[in-house]
Amino acid sequence: SSSTNTTTTTTRRRVQFTMLGGMEIGCARDARDPLGFWFPGRPQTKNRTTTNTTTTDSLRPQTFVLDGTGVWEHYFEPVSDFVPGDLSCRNKPLVTMDDVQILPGLHTLAPWMPHAWRQGSPPYIEQQQQPHVSFREWMEPQRVNSSEIVQRYIHVTPTLQHRAACAHPSNHNHNHDNDHHVSLGVHIRHGDKRNSIRRILPTKLFLPFCQEFLKAHNNNNNNSSSIYIATDSALVLEEIYKTWPLSVTEHIVTQPFVRALSRNRTAAFDLNSVGHHRTNLEALTDIVALS
Repeated sequence: SSSTNTTTTTTRRRVQFTMLGGMEIGCARDARDPLGFWFPGRPQTKNRTTTNTTTTDSLRPQTFVLDGTGVWEHYFEPVSDFVPGDLSCRNKPLVTMDDVQILPGLHTLAPWMPHAWRQGSPPYIEQQQQPHVSFREWMEPQRVNSSEIVQRYIHVTPTLQHRAACAHPSNHNHNHDNDHHVSLGVHIRHGDKRNSIRRILPTKLFLPFCQEFLKAHNNNNNNSSSIYIATDSALVLEEIYKTWPLSVTEHIVTQPFVRALSRNRTAAFDLNSVGHHRTNLEALTDIVALS
């Protein structure tokens, strides 16, 4: 498509536009890290190395071709008003980042990124050698950092919000001050977690927490509490409904018609019979419902 304000060529699975090329994300290190791991730093013009010299490229107009339909806006609202091909952007650089800067750069090594695990990062991030810093204390700034990023940039589409409301209607319809409905969110990750150093928690370990929750919130004939179960494993759900008491399972709510459920060590997102879009929708629906 094109108009007087854009110079973008769009096909079914490809977007082509012109901006300035020659700029990339540089690398940085933290003085607290004696090993000097690299992570993404400030934008810089690209360096081109020949046999004997290194020269800095100048910014120049370049045609960019991106394959696909743009995964972000299938699930989230745009983070800005930027539209590829807008005339106001023709003289602005498109900054690129390579795969290594994302993983392990952003994922593991950058001190200003939220970290989900207390292992695999440089010691000054893990703080494993500081026994007075409990896991809960270590995780608190990670949660604060994550919350700020989510609130600023990550806003799911109305369609995805509707999917979550349909998956857990009680949670969305009982939110008034005079309503006593309470919901417990439970995430049980198995599947490809078996292939990592992280420990698989048996499904039975979650049962006492669910029972205590129901005991605390189903008093005085109030029987409206629910337990929302999110999992990547069909085996988890089968075990719950087979071995957990009816007094608990009658309160369980799950996302209906989920297809991306593993029965072994295969990751849900690697199930070839499902497709990435369906897997993304189901995972994000659980995330929104749990939140």
